[in-house]
Amino acid sequence: TSIVVLLVAALFAYQSESISDLFTFFLAFLGGVGPVYVMRWLWWRVRAQTEIVAMCTSAASTILITYVLGPIWDLGPLSDGGALRPEGRLVVVVLCSLAASLVHLAIARPPAAQRLVPFYERVRPIGFWGPVRRLASGSTEQALSWWPPLLGIVGGLALIFGLLFGVGRLILEGGGGAAAPFGIAVLGATVVGWSLRQARPIAEK
Repeated sequence: TSIVVLLVAALFAYQSESISDLFTFFLAFLGGVGPVYVMRWLWWRVRAQTEIVAMCTSAASTILITYVLGPIWDLGPLSDGGALRPEGRLVVVVLCSLAASLVHLAIARPPAAQRLVPFYERVRPIGFWGPVRRLASGSTEQALSWWPPLLGIVGGLALIFGLLFGVGRLILEGGGGAAAPFGIAVLGATVVGWSLRQARPIAEK
């Protein structure tokens, strides 16, 4: 498998004209799986098979759009002269993967709710977990609040990107303008800490 991956990577590198082309290609290549990764935490019906479907669809649609289909697109700002821009390709790939995943969910047998009870009782995920929630023991109503996890996600993104741009400013610009990104990172870390404190009483139960 490693040899095959190496050969495929060499082929992609040979076909590309710049490192930015490879970056945007692999961003779309893997981007279609993102929504399904999120859905698996929010909906009990999503399972590993759905992720595999999304992964294969994302890879196939990215290769098809990039190397097979011609300039046939007319998506306004997402296309240029019939050719998809990188952001347009990402949008199309994500939509294809999401559509394939929803089709899989519609035709596949749902997972056994009973098998998901240990996970639910340990994590108490938010979202659409009704059948599993009804089988779980103890009070579960506290797990239905969407705000602490959502704020925790926003805080986590602020922490990651704040550190990313702050360290970048330190390395590339000698520290100029690094205070603002680091301030955002500290604010994000504070929000993440608050979100985790809100979840701890639920996890301890």
